[in-house]
Amino acid sequence: RYWRDWSSDVCSSDLLETGTVGLPLSLASAMLVIAATVAFVQRVNVRNATILGISMATLFIAGQVYMQLGTMILLPVLVWFIQQEETFKAFVVKNRYFILISVVIAVLLIAPFFVTFIMEYGTTYKKNIDPLLNASQPLGFLILNLLIDVPDFFMMDMLRKLPFPYVYSTFVGYPVILFALVGFVAERDQQRRRYMNAFLIVSALNFILAAAIPQKLLMGVVPQFIADMMASMRFIVLLNGLAVVALLVASTYGLDIVRVRVRSLQIPQRIFNPEIIPIIARILLLVV
Repeated sequence: RYWRDWSSDVCSSDLLETGTVGLPLSLASAMLVIAATVAFVQRVNVRNATILGISMATLFIAGQVYMQLGTMILLPVLVWFIQQEETFKAFVVKNRYFILISVVIAVLLIAPFFVTFIMEYGTTYKKNIDPLLNASQPLGFLILNLLIDVPDFFMMDMLRKLPFPYVYSTFVGYPVILFALVGFVAERDQQRRRYMNAFLIVSALNFILAAAIPQKLLMGVVPQFIADMMASMRFIVLLNGLAVVALLVASTYGLDIVRVRVRSLQIPQRIFNPEIIPIIARILLLVV
C-alpha cells in the first residue's frame, strides 16, 4: 500500500515534457509487472500466472522500449534474490508450465499490435546510434538527481546531461532515501530483509545500466552488431526511472519499521496515532 501511494506521488510532470505520455505509462506498467512477479513467486498458480501475463502485455503495449527491456532483464534478477528455497534454475523448471501460461497470454494479447507494426514498418524501421552513449550521466550524478527538485536545473546541459527534463528528473527527496537506509539497517525479519535487499540490488543495477557503465566497457569487446545494438539504446539513462521504483519499494520497509516501533511505545492515540505515519511520510515526499 505504501509503495502504491508513494509511486503515485513521484510521477513528476517533467516526465510528460514534449508530450512523452508513453514514459510514465510504461513506468506504471513496469510497476504492475514487478508486483505481479512478486505475487507469482510467493504463490505459483494459474491465477497469478494469468495476472503476470496480462501485466507483461500492458508493459509491451505501453510503447517505451527502454522500460520494456530494463524490466525483462531485471525480472530474473528479482526472482533470483527473493526466492531462496531452491535455485533459480530449479524454480523455472519446476514451474515451467505456469511460466508458459504467462508468456502465451502476453504473446496473444500483444500479437495484434506487433504483427501490424512488423507488416507496416518491419523492413523500413531504422534507429540512430550513439557509440558514446552521451545521454547517460555518470553514476554519481544520476544518484544526485534523486535530491534535486529545481525544474530549471534540468533545462540546462550541466553535470554531463542533455537539456531534457523528462530524461533525468527522478526527484524523490531525502525521506525516501532515509527510510531505505532505516530498513537496510534495522530490518530483522529474514524474509522481509531478503525482499528489501532484492529491490535494493535491482535499484542499484538499474542505476548502473542507466549510467551505461557495462555498455561502455563492452562496446569495444563484443562483435560489431552487438555493439551497434547497444549504441542504438541512446537513452538507456531512462532506466533510472525503474531504479526509483525499486528504491521506493525498499524504502517502504523502513517506513513500516518506524510505524511499528512508534506503536510499540504505546503512546495514547489521543496524543499520537502511529497509523498516520504513512500519511506524514507522503506529505514529506510532496513538500521536502
